[in-house]
Amino acid sequence: MRLSASGRNGETVRGFTLIEMLVVIVIVALLTALLLPAVQAAREAARRMQCASNLKQIGLAMHGYHADHGVFPARAMAGSFSPHVALLFYAEQSPLYHAINITLPDIDLPNSTAAKTQLSLFYCPSDGESFNKPGATNYAACGGYGSYTSKTSEAGVFGGNYISVGSIKDGSSQTVAFSEWLMGSPPAGILTGSDVRRRTFKIKGPIQFSSFLDQCNIANDANNPKRGKAKGGPWISSGGGASLYDHNFVPNSNTCVTSGFPVEGTWTATSFHPGIVNTLFADGHVQSVKDSVASKVWHGLSTCANGEIMDSSSY
Repeated sequence: MRLSASGRNGETVRGFTLIEMLVVIVIVALLTALLLPAVQAAREAARRMQCASNLKQIGLAMHGYHADHGVFPARAMAGSFSPHVALLFYAEQSPLYHAINITLPDIDLPNSTAAKTQLSLFYCPSDGESFNKPGATNYAACGGYGSYTSKTSEAGVFGGNYISVGSIKDGSSQTVAFSEWLMGSPPAGILTGSDVRRRTFKIKGPIQFSSFLDQCNIANDANNPKRGKAKGGPWISSGGGASLYDHNFVPNSNTCVTSGFPVEGTWTATSFHPGIVNTLFADGHVQSVKDSVASKVWHGLSTCANGEIMDSSSY
C-alpha cells in the first residue's frame, strides 16, 4: 500500500513503500556488483599499459646507448653500478646520471641522494609497494639462468660481458632484456605484502645449485619463515635482487637465496598483472609472457646464443 500525506498547499504527496525501497536498493547493489569488476579491470588494463610503456622507454634508452657505444650496458658498470645507471642519460635523466660518481661505491655518501631517488620510469603502478622503498625499481635486467657463483649460468643480455645486437645469435626479437618484479618483503619475517610473490625465501646453505632450486620451488612461509634480501632495489646497484633477475623459474614463482657462503640465489619475474609479466626484448619490443610458459621456453628466452628455436605462440 502506498502512503500519502498532505503538502503545504493541500496537495497529496505520494511516498515509497518499504518494498519499493528494498527493490531499489537491491537493483543498485546488483548494478554495483556488475560494474565494479569492469571498472577494476579497466584500471588494471591502464596500469598494465603504463607498465609496458615504461619498459618501452627503457628499450629506447638501451638502443640509444647501443647506438653510441656499439654494445648494450654491462651487468656491472665500474664494478658495482647497475645497467640502469648507464641508461639514465638516454632516458632523459642526464642530471641524475651526471650526479653519480662511479669512482666511488654505489651507495657511498656522495651517491646516497641519487641512490634514493624515486623514478616513475622504474615504477609499475600495479605494485603499490614501490614508492615505499627509496630508490626501488620494478624493472630488472635479465642475467640469463643458472648459478651465479659456480659459473654454470647461461648468459643473458646482462649476464656478464658487453653484448651487441650482432652477438645475439638467437635473435634479438627472441631474447629478453628486462622484465618486471614486485617489490620484495624485507628480512626478519617483516612482511610488507601478503602475496608470496613478494617473498625472498632463505634456504640453508651451502648447497648444490640443483638442490637449492628444488628446495626453493617448494618453499613457503611454514617451512622457510626466514627472509633474504628484499628484491627490487636500490636500482643504482648491480647484482641479483637489486637490479638483475634470472629465468631459473617461470614468472610468478618463488624467489630464494642461500644463508651460507657462497651466497646463491634465484630472483624471479613477478607481477600483479593477471597471469602475465611484461617483458622487454632486446630488439626493443615489449610483450607480455604468460606465467604458464614452459620452463624450457623461458630458459631459452633468457639466453643470447644457445640456438633455441621457439614459436612466439609458446609464450
